[in-house]
Parts: sequence; structure tokens; C-alpha cells
Amino acid sequence: MEHTQNNGNGKVLAGLLIGAISGAALGILFAPSDGRKTRDKLSEEVNKMTHDFKEKLAQETESIRDRAMRLIGYTEAKAEKLSSEVKETTKDMVKEKASETSSKADNLKQNL
Repeated sequence: MEHTQNNGNGKVLAGLLIGAISGAALGILFAPSDGRKTRDKLSEEVNKMTHDFKEKLAQETESIRDRAMRLIGYTEAKAEKLSSEVKETTKDMVKEKASETSSKADNLKQNL
């Protein structure tokens, strides 16, 4: 479920970025300025938005990395617990079978 939410966040982020770039470009292109100033403003806006996007991408990447590390730790702990439980169950079963075998051997000795 969390994966779906993150996917939606990425789509929203991409939509906002595209909308911001489009709006800035249209605003600059239709503003009364000469060509050089327009290109400079457009370039400056694109550079700013690119920088902001890279920062947001770095934050999201770090967030995903943190969640992955927590998931790895959780999985390792669960695997260790399961391994311990399997060992204990196996040990108990071996003791039980050994006891049964010993009882059967004692019964056989008595019957001989």
C-alpha cells in the first residue's frame, strides 16, 4: 500500500514540475522584453527549477534508502527469530524421538 502512495507522490511531483516549467516559460515568453532578456530569464528559471527538482529527488532517494534499510533490518530480525524457533523446535523433536526410541529399546530388552 505504501508503494502505491509513493508512486502517486512521484506523479504529483512530476506534474507540478511540468506545470511550473510550462507556466514559467509561457510567462516569460509573453512578457514584454527583448529576446536576450527573455532567454536569460527562461534559462534562469529552468536552472532554478532543475536545481529544486534535483534537491527533491535527492530527498526522496534518501527517504527510500532509509525505508529500505529499516526493511532489511526488520527482515533480518524476523529471519533470525524464525531460525531460532526452528532450531528449538527441531531440538525438541529430536529429544522426543530419542526418548521414544529409548523407551522402545527398554521395552524390547524387557521382552527378551
